[in-house]
Amino acid sequence: MNSTHPKRDLLWKLWPWMSWGLALFFTFHGFLFEGGWETLFLLMFSPLIVPALGLLEMLPRFILRKRGHTVIPVAMACLAPLHWALLVVAVMSARGSTDSAPTRSGLSILSGKPLLPGIENTIGAGAALLTVATGIALLVLAIVLKPMVVAGAPKLRTAPAVSAALAVALVIATPQAAVWATSLKRDAAGNRFGQVMQMPIEEQVSLLEGRYLEAQEELSGARALAGDVRWSNPLWRLEGPLWGGIEWYSIELIFTLPGERSLDIEAFAHDLAALGYERAGTRHQWSTPKGNTLEVEEHTNGTELRLTTRAWWGDRHKVNEAAQAQVDEIDAASYAPDEFPGFRSVSASWLVRDWDEILWTRYLPYNAAELDEDGGLDAAGLTRAEGLAADDPEAQQERAENLQGFFTDLTEKVGVETLAPLENGRDALDFDTPDFRSTYADGSTTSDHYGFMVGHCFVLPAEPVDWKVLAGSLTAEEWHEVRYAEGALAAVHPNKNIGVVYEYEGALCVAARTPYWWGELH
Repeated sequence: MNSTHPKRDLLWKLWPWMSWGLALFFTFHGFLFEGGWETLFLLMFSPLIVPALGLLEMLPRFILRKRGHTVIPVAMACLAPLHWALLVVAVMSARGSTDSAPTRSGLSILSGKPLLPGIENTIGAGAALLTVATGIALLVLAIVLKPMVVAGAPKLRTAPAVSAALAVALVIATPQAAVWATSLKRDAAGNRFGQVMQMPIEEQVSLLEGRYLEAQEELSGARALAGDVRWSNPLWRLEGPLWGGIEWYSIELIFTLPGERSLDIEAFAHDLAALGYERAGTRHQWSTPKGNTLEVEEHTNGTELRLTTRAWWGDRHKVNEAAQAQVDEIDAASYAPDEFPGFRSVSASWLVRDWDEILWTRYLPYNAAELDEDGGLDAAGLTRAEGLAADDPEAQQERAENLQGFFTDLTEKVGVETLAPLENGRDALDFDTPDFRSTYADGSTTSDHYGFMVGHCFVLPAEPVDWKVLAGSLTAEEWHEVRYAEGALAAVHPNKNIGVVYEYEGALCVAARTPYWWGELH
């Protein structure tokens, strides 16, 4: 006998639409969100996947109909909406796979926020398991439940509606729940992600500085085990995610002990063990008492000691840019075990090599700021329109020659004459080139501003450079932003040219560059 059960009767009619709709959603969801290679795979095999998944979803209803049901039993009417919602959530939790970075998941797109992969994976795995479990339960119930012949109790008739409402709420709320769960995750300092990302960038930089100094102190303790020796090529950088998404960073510090096999690693390992270090990963890797990772790498030119800290939440790129936009000092050529570069310090060699990179505002004022606004004034005080109108080849040639004269004067100040022997066909620093860029103003792709750069490495002078005296003489000549250390100096000339001098692997390197002028380089 057929009974009238409006809510369950609606589900009976809706079941085919949901089954085939979910089969299509599963197969083509990459076109709705940000698909990867799996989208192509699903598209290629869609003639098989869509019918298979659609029929599988329809199977409980086929069984019910064969057994004489005309409406969905109450238990199944409660379970089916949740089963469908869980399948949608499982699909939305998946990231797309590409050759480089994975694409954002549907949860991330719908929430408008980056999510931790671990959160997405947990939600996706949980939803997938529950999807399978509820699917099996629907099949079992379809087999064992007998056809209804009387109307259910009023309380039972409302249950399917409540279940359907919960299913809709599940799909709507899951993206925001993922955002909330992500915000609660703590970093190495015990800070929640949401808490850190609301901090002003200055406060994040202050945290970074304290962590940098603490990591350097720990690395100094390890370096001291090698004895009273000088360490060179200091380097620090922020490591983080390889692609966009949740922002976190760890600090990587590197020092090099010059000379092949310059460190007795077995003795070094024994001393580390006495300090509480434990072997981790490879034979030359240890976990420090503070939870960081210390690693030794042997190279032909020296032994590299690398410390990688634990991870903290923070916008790595913004924090790094803010930290490096100001330079308080220049790295020395070498450091004793208890010495290390300051937080706002830059290696002279790293600075010069960055001249040919895109990040022109780094290490100001030792990088010439690229002109990026139509109304920006160049080194001559001209706007873009004025500079392009006044541009001529003779002025460009004169500016290039002036830089050569500036470079020659700088080499004379440090007493170098002979170029250093070539290394692998080149010296350590070897460029004499114009530098031209485009602001792409008015849709133009041709260069509209230019400057010049020159740099070479020389044989060390007979009389070593007195860096303090050199800095004093430049200051007396009204150079500004003069920064120096033992083995390196950077300064800005009154004419806005930038000069850098530093010792590098037994040579003395000198580099200079001009600011920018509006004009198309001829």
